[in-house]
Amino acid sequence: MQEKHIQNLEAFLARTGVLIRQIRTIRPPSVPGNEPLHHELAQEFSRRLNALGNGRTYLVVDHTTDNLSDWDGLVDCMTEKHASLTGSNDNNQFCPSMEMAYEDFEYFREPGCQRMTEDHGLADNVFLITPQSPEACQDLLFSAVLLTDMFRMAKQNVLFLEDYARITLYHEGFGHGTEPNWLLDGFGGNNTTNQEMRADIASMAGILRDGASIKTAHAIIHLRNLSSLRQTALHADASQLTASRMGGNELKIALKDLEATPNLTSMPDTELVKTIDRIARPLMLDEPGFARRVQTLEDSLTLVRDTLNGEDETCMRLAEENPERLDRAISFLQDCMEAHALFLRPENKCKAPTPKVAP
Repeated sequence: MQEKHIQNLEAFLARTGVLIRQIRTIRPPSVPGNEPLHHELAQEFSRRLNALGNGRTYLVVDHTTDNLSDWDGLVDCMTEKHASLTGSNDNNQFCPSMEMAYEDFEYFREPGCQRMTEDHGLADNVFLITPQSPEACQDLLFSAVLLTDMFRMAKQNVLFLEDYARITLYHEGFGHGTEPNWLLDGFGGNNTTNQEMRADIASMAGILRDGASIKTAHAIIHLRNLSSLRQTALHADASQLTASRMGGNELKIALKDLEATPNLTSMPDTELVKTIDRIARPLMLDEPGFARRVQTLEDSLTLVRDTLNGEDETCMRLAEENPERLDRAISFLQDCMEAHALFLRPENKCKAPTPKVAP
């Protein structure tokens, strides 16, 4: 490697320390708000998902009207939803075993997609979709995703709460909720990665279909990458899990494909699902591909930590022994730096709020 290139590389890496500093692990309490929007979105996605005609029934949680205050209320609410959607008058009841109750109840409070099984008292091919809960504070939401303090969030005009609420429903409903059975039933690191990647492609496709900008879709990739790096910095043994949720190069390829897709903004939902499958299928990772993704994440974190310690051993070793591996890590860090510039303020402009002293 030429000396000038090494100097440029070292200069870039010297700036990356900001990516893993000031990690906050305690999430402040949420500030509920914007309930009408979330109610409308829950109704919209329930209607659209159940109109796909794919043999699946979708129960979409509505945080503003459904009784989520206790387990019995949730059971009654989901049972009524199922009956109203299927026209079933039998005694099927959404009622998992008691051992599952607490874990599942907490799960239903967070965004997610869960396939109902016989353990839940309902037939297969019933999917419960939990949207993002109503949130009034944009900085609080994104700071929780990026494991940092609210006062560090930049004033960006690319991704707003309303976008994120819709992105979440596309991810969970049109992403996980429409997974082909071969993908839905699989297990393992690369399968989880492929599930998450397809769901992220669904969220990008969906918001672009709804008229969002390319920058908004790209912000999804930014959030995924920077969040994965910071999560790995916090939990060193969780790189396989966090790697499964990276944006990675695959999502950038998918976004370019979506940009070139004709008539995307007027596409019916059934065609949207076909488009998601068409783009996602060739990008699916096998086990070696997933291993490279984990390696890229770990190499990136090591390079940043070396920089903070005033070292360059990893960079020099990879430059000599495996330059392609180094290139993958540098490319990922460049994406993370773009994400940092979008969502977080420069460190010299981040000042914690002065505590108010009671009179």
